[in-house]
Amino acid sequence: MTDYLSKFVFAKAVTTNTAEQASKFFYEIVCQFGPPTKFITDNGSHFTSELTQAVVQQCNTTHVLTTPYHPMSNGQTERFNATFAPSLAKLFDRKTQDWDIYLQSCVYAYNTGKHATTGLSPYQLMFGREPQPLMDRKQLKVRLSKPNAYWDV
Repeated sequence: MTDYLSKFVFAKAVTTNTAEQASKFFYEIVCQFGPPTKFITDNGSHFTSELTQAVVQQCNTTHVLTTPYHPMSNGQTERFNATFAPSLAKLFDRKTQDWDIYLQSCVYAYNTGKHATTGLSPYQLMFGREPQPLMDRKQLKVRLSKPNAYWDV
């Protein structure tokens, strides 16, 4: 889920892409930040279900479904996905498919990075302050068990 003004991204790893999961995630965001004016999604069955429609309607949010087979209709989210997927792929082990371990730190990196369109990070626009680093770089020591594994990606 992407906030169109700030470009702030919310993401959650799920085992299945169901209406229940989508509705629950939407509701979690609403409970933390309030309901959005519009909820723009593709036509996936998890978004077009009666459950999702009911949850969105209860939050007084307008649900806008994009044109099928036209990803540019939701260009901001599609652009994020195109940037984000390769970043995440560099971190996880393809054999174990452990991408969910790295999801939130990748989202944090995206949200705290300067955005070309706004000149500020999505975090700054969302919260009105500079983000704090996750760890002290001076004390950061990384030991790779397989030093050449980076090049296998």
